[in-house]
Formats: sequence, structure tokens, C-alpha cells
Amino acid sequence: MRPLLFLFLLLGVSIFATAAQPTPKPDGPIKLPVTPIVPQPMPATVDPEPVTTLPADTLYVIESKVRCVVRAHPTGLVKVSEKTGPRDFTAKFAGGTGSIEDKSFAGPFLYVVRASGIGRVELDVIPAGFETAAQIVSVTLSVDDGSKPIPPPIPPKPQPDDPAKPAAPTKLYIVVVEETADAAAASRGALIFDAALAARTTSQGHHWRIVDKDVIDKDGKPPADVARFLDASKGKVLPQLFLVNPDGDTLFSGPLPKTAADVLAQIKKVGG
Repeated sequence: MRPLLFLFLLLGVSIFATAAQPTPKPDGPIKLPVTPIVPQPMPATVDPEPVTTLPADTLYVIESKVRCVVRAHPTGLVKVSEKTGPRDFTAKFAGGTGSIEDKSFAGPFLYVVRASGIGRVELDVIPAGFETAAQIVSVTLSVDDGSKPIPPPIPPKPQPDDPAKPAAPTKLYIVVVEETADAAAASRGALIFDAALAARTTSQGHHWRIVDKDVIDKDGKPPADVARFLDASKGKVLPQLFLVNPDGDTLFSGPLPKTAADVLAQIKKVGG
């Protein structure tokens, strides 16, 4: 009966975790990002609540004293990478200030979660060699990687010239077509999280869309909203950069610059 009991516990984790949603204690083996408690007039004894939102430009860092398996379901909405601690990061953090900051994590096992889709996802943090479902920490996240569909081009409407009215900054879709298997792709995040570039894209409401050159949808075809960028990148040196306005017009296309400063300069050049 013990193997059957073990299997029942393993398969029943999601149901148990969704119902209970335990908050890991600050001194426990696993630490989730939490939102600081705002001081209240009356004494508060509750623990901080786990962060439940994960935007495209934010890292969700799980810190653990023991090695774990981080299981996401449904799959495809987040990417999880295991890092060795202690380690310092410079980024926006879930449960942080909302701005780019330096943060140190002392735990020997770190699991960095990034949004890779739009929707709700459940994370189960399962310690190696767990014996009971109570040892599993779970949280439900609302994630948004900024990959809402890019509109197709539409014919521009004639507009009267009004030199007295300055042009408003253009919100852009920043599309990057890359070969994900390329070793250089692993460092692409450092470019995206550059402080000046991140500040510009956040303030202007730009959306990043990074796709692999061989990406396909559930029907085995290239996603319709990025198919034209995939076609335009064929036979060219990757990664390729496309700057697209809300009407679907491509304002720039060419090789992705090597530095964040050059990417920022190109965005400003097209009015973004």
C-alpha cells in the first residue's frame, strides 16, 4: 500500500495545494517573495501574503535551503531556472519596490521564475525527498509576458498637418526573433533588464515579444501575429529586431544591436 499512498500524494498535490495555499514561514526551508505588511493602527499578527502577480519585466525568486523541483501547471506560462546561491541580482523583483534594484539571496538553492505567457499558473515547490504533502509549498500567480497579439498593418488615415502640436511618443511592440539554442540568447535578459532601457519601455508602455525562429502554435504553425517577422528573418543573421507601432506598421527592422544603449537609441529614433 505504501507505493500507492506515495503516488496518491504526488498526484493529489495540486488539489491539496490549491485548497490550502499555505504561506511558508520566514524561518522555513522555502521562501517565496512576499508583499510587506503595511503598518496598521491595531496589532497585526498575520504573516505576509505571497506575491500573486508576475509581469514581463519582473523576476520571481524562490529561495530554499534544500534542493527542490518547481512544477508549473498549466505548462508554458512561466520559465523556471535553477541558480546556485548565495547570489546577487539586479532587476525588478516580485515583492520588491517596483523599480530596478540590487538584491542579495543567501539561500543555497534559488529558483528564478519569469513570465512566458499570459494567464494564471500554479507553482508547486516540492522539496527533494518529501514525505508528506504538507512539505510542499504552492502559490498561484497571474502572469503576463507582454505578448498580447501584435495588430496587422492597416492603411494609414490622412491626417492634417498641425505643426503646433508635437507628436506623442509612439507605443511600440519590440519584437526579437532569435535562435533560442544559441548560447548568446542566455544573456539576452541582461540587455532587456538594463536600467535605462527598462525605464524607457515601462514609461512609454512598450511591449517586448521575443520569439524563437522555429516557434509554432498548438496547430503546428507559426503564430499568426509574428509570422511576418519570422519570414523577414529567414536567411539573416540572428537575432533580428523589429519595432512595430500600434497600427502594425514596422518602423524599423534589422540586426539586434549589441548594447542596450544602442537599442534605446533606435527606439527613440523611431519616436518610441
